[in-house]
Amino acid sequence: MDPVQNPPPSGGSSRSTIAGAVVVVVLLGIAGLLVMANFQGAVGDNQVGKGPLKKSNPKNKSKGAKNKNKGKSKSSKVPMDRLLVEGPKVERPAAPAGARNVVVVIPTGLRKDHVSAYGADAELTPFFGSLGQKGARFADTISAGPFSRYATWAAFTGDLPATYGAVEPGTAQDLRVLPDSVETMTEVFQKNGWTTYGVTGNFNLNSSTGFTQGFDRFRDAQPAGFAPDARLEGPAAVAVALQLLKERSADQAARPFFLTVDLIDAHAPQRPVKELVDKFDPSKPNALYRSSVNRLDSYVGELWTGLAGLGYDETNTFLVVIGDHGEGLDDPKHHGKAHGRYLYETTVDIPWLVVGPGVGAGRVVEGLASSTDVMPTVLGLAGLAAPAGIDGQSWSAPLTTGTPTTTRQTAVSDTWYFEFNRAAIFTSTLACQKDFGSKVAEDADDTFVPGCFDRKLDPDWKEVRPADPILATLEAWRAKVTPKVMLVPPLDGESPGPKGPKAKAGGKAPGGSKAPAGKTGKPGKAPEQE
Repeated sequence: MDPVQNPPPSGGSSRSTIAGAVVVVVLLGIAGLLVMANFQGAVGDNQVGKGPLKKSNPKNKSKGAKNKNKGKSKSSKVPMDRLLVEGPKVERPAAPAGARNVVVVIPTGLRKDHVSAYGADAELTPFFGSLGQKGARFADTISAGPFSRYATWAAFTGDLPATYGAVEPGTAQDLRVLPDSVETMTEVFQKNGWTTYGVTGNFNLNSSTGFTQGFDRFRDAQPAGFAPDARLEGPAAVAVALQLLKERSADQAARPFFLTVDLIDAHAPQRPVKELVDKFDPSKPNALYRSSVNRLDSYVGELWTGLAGLGYDETNTFLVVIGDHGEGLDDPKHHGKAHGRYLYETTVDIPWLVVGPGVGAGRVVEGLASSTDVMPTVLGLAGLAAPAGIDGQSWSAPLTTGTPTTTRQTAVSDTWYFEFNRAAIFTSTLACQKDFGSKVAEDADDTFVPGCFDRKLDPDWKEVRPADPILATLEAWRAKVTPKVMLVPPLDGESPGPKGPKAKAGGKAPGGSKAPAGKTGKPGKAPEQE
């Protein structure tokens, strides 16, 4: 039998009812808050939405944080509306009469020999192949360095980032930001009357690294890493870019625009799409990479089609596709799997395609170029001058008229990636590289060989040639810039790098990031990618 229950005291029933109702209301409120929180967190990077924009300093001084979740899939995501950055209101003059729009696409991790315009299979990157037919391609462009933050800063500032101290080698490499003193391509466009917009799937190009200087509106990447379920991938990046243009005011729409879109899909870890992997023969190495490159190509095509739907095409808009770095892909094996530690051409010989008003169809610009040439060349196409004193040179004329060749004699590429400290100098026929004090772990499989190599006869760099006098040029340049590039000293020192954050090792860096303590003794094995 059930136990006998005592009846409630007089009036207890009504009080219990009221108390129960209060509990129910409280529980419902908590449940509602949890639902809202989960809903907000579910607004993912591969969706498009609107929300309040966070303000950005015109010269962003927030500092990059050491990323401890790179490549990990289980990471907290920042709600998308908090990643939309609005720059300050900037007064600007009317743009020059007849000014054109400019779109710069950065396909992160795109290896040049996987681009159809450079001889890859037509079905691998058909849109890039069409750009090579409708516009121009540079035959020989050397990246400033085999990691994206460094290489992209070079393209947008026209100078090698080491010259202004914007790199932090060793375990503290993520602490440096783009200095306020350096004028970017975006800022030049803005101050000359263009409106400026950007979207990135690469946290190395976020507002926290200073890259957003000069942008009116910019969509940051997730700060957590490159994992496909966390990052902003191609379809969403394209949708956000087009939406930024659609949301312009009437005054803004009356001006020409400058748009930057960074696409992360080819960067490891790639998202497997089975039918595409199967299409590119999964029995052969790097099928996943090839399928990802194929998808990336289609996303650039979708962006260009979307722009055409808004009235922007090659008659009034320049489309510039510039790689940041390639990938070793173990092809050949001694070039490594990814990028960062080596200066082989698989990682630093990058694609550069241009389509737009006056650009010669099917034109091939021969001769040596550098990613530092992107800024002055793009500005030249728009009728604007680049800042004086930079390394970059403008090749806007060879793209449109006259002899399609450059006159650059040498191009430098260097890496300060983690514990690696190396540089190479290129001519049209020769490449010479030197190690300047890398800390390579004893168990690291390192294939770096100092010396000079024949780029035409020995593209894989297997046979060392006699030393060339241009090595002295490389050594002199390194001696000049090395004092500007400092490791975070061990234990209790401070990083003295110009304009960069000063953070005690192991302490808090400005902006709340954790500064890793300097290493002593045996160096650790660094990852071979960002």
